[in-house]
Amino acid sequence: MKKIFTFLAALTVTCASVNATIYSGDCGDSPDGQEPTNAVTWSFDDSNGTLTIEGTGAIKTFSTNMPTVYPWYSHQANVQRIIIGEGITHIPD
Repeated sequence: MKKIFTFLAALTVTCASVNATIYSGDCGDSPDGQEPTNAVTWSFDDSNGTLTIEGTGAIKTFSTNMPTVYPWYSHQANVQRIIIGEGITHIPD
């Protein structure tokens, strides 16, 4: 019984490390500059630390006075790599 439990515990750890959580949302610039549009989207894969921004158009300019406003803020410490899609026309400060 002990060997079976040890095997199941190892299997659980292995499976947990394979599963990734993907966070995502909209970050496209809108004509009125208010709410972000879905023309540009972001996603963060916590299994490999990749922030991906893709779509067509400009990334919305988020307030520089409040850095917590940009949507991937809560993941910034874990970002290891950033991928910007070819359709992105503007990256704000």
